[in-house]
Amino acid sequence: MISTVRFSGKQPGIYLHYPYCYQKCQYCDFYSIGVGSKSIPGEEELFRNYEEEFLFRLERDPILRDFEFTSFFVGGGTPSKMNPIHLEKFLSTLRKHIRFSENAEFSFEANPEDIHPNLLETFWNLGFGRLNLGVQSFQEKNLVELGRFYRKEIYENVLNLLEKSPIPSLGIDLIYGIPGQTVDDFLMDLKFGISTRIHHLSAYSLTLEKGTEYSRLVRTQEKKPPQEEIQTEIMRILPEVMNEFGFFQYEVSNYSKPGFESHHNLKYWKMEYYMGLGPGAHGFLPSGRYGNPRNLQAYGKGSFPIGKVDRDGWRDELILGLLRIFSPIDLSSFEVPLNREFPYEIVKKWKDKKLCDFSEINKIFQWKKEAIFYLDEYILEMSEGIDS
Repeated sequence: MISTVRFSGKQPGIYLHYPYCYQKCQYCDFYSIGVGSKSIPGEEELFRNYEEEFLFRLERDPILRDFEFTSFFVGGGTPSKMNPIHLEKFLSTLRKHIRFSENAEFSFEANPEDIHPNLLETFWNLGFGRLNLGVQSFQEKNLVELGRFYRKEIYENVLNLLEKSPIPSLGIDLIYGIPGQTVDDFLMDLKFGISTRIHHLSAYSLTLEKGTEYSRLVRTQEKKPPQEEIQTEIMRILPEVMNEFGFFQYEVSNYSKPGFESHHNLKYWKMEYYMGLGPGAHGFLPSGRYGNPRNLQAYGKGSFPIGKVDRDGWRDELILGLLRIFSPIDLSSFEVPLNREFPYEIVKKWKDKKLCDFSEINKIFQWKKEAIFYLDEYILEMSEGIDS
């Protein structure tokens, strides 16, 4: 069953940013450090910094002790490179100071080169019930074009390892619009990826992010830009293709089988509180929004930025995130963080144009798939409607 998205307000999450990975991908805009196959330098100290920041954030926002945390997400970088012993100790510290709900969602990211049965078993024993695997493509030509690590036997066997995993909720990431990639190439990756016990798909269009190596190579004409025509075609056909496999689109770039949505990521789009920990991590807490330095040495000095309050900025960000969601949304529940009524006349206009479904009785709203190509325009229209 597809659940309706509502604002809760008192069910925060935690995001832990682990910066190390095998190699820095050319297109990646996240803060990460490529270290190859060698052991991680100073990992124990990094986890001490995590703990120091966690206690600092908790002291700044003591009300969090009264809330019930419903998600813990370890991202990066490549968290599957970390020593799980350090993570276990850190989780013990968290549980001494805050409460997790009985059914809290514990997720971690991994890359194919790190996956092995012992790692999957270890994370399962630590309480992680959700794994997101950064595949991006199963084809060597695409991975080489993206500047990713690739070894044929690893990519051929990784889904078999997931199939045997004790972790109950499994997802993969794929990228489309890669130079030289065709629609059929992407569909081949897609069908191969979800042919096994996969419950979640994140499908991202390749983009030129400022400051990345890929952006530089395109600027100097050493590489071609993303294929926008291919991206448009895949965005058009993907919802129907995924429906055939039992997946529904619950956000612009995310599909899942019913009940397997990423509840942690929904917090970002709904503007729920979350504590971001680690170099390059962002957080949104009652005391305000903050962003940590994208530098391991600066983060290690223990001087953590204090959150800033910007009510107007939060309102615009909520609209930007909320209207990316394709699940049913209870718009009335979001009037609390907006501190005003939704401009329902705009929603009714969209309904008249057959862009969405909307019930005036319970205020449940849901986009139709055709709206995806015009979201930026609709988001701007809604933002201006709330301003007026």
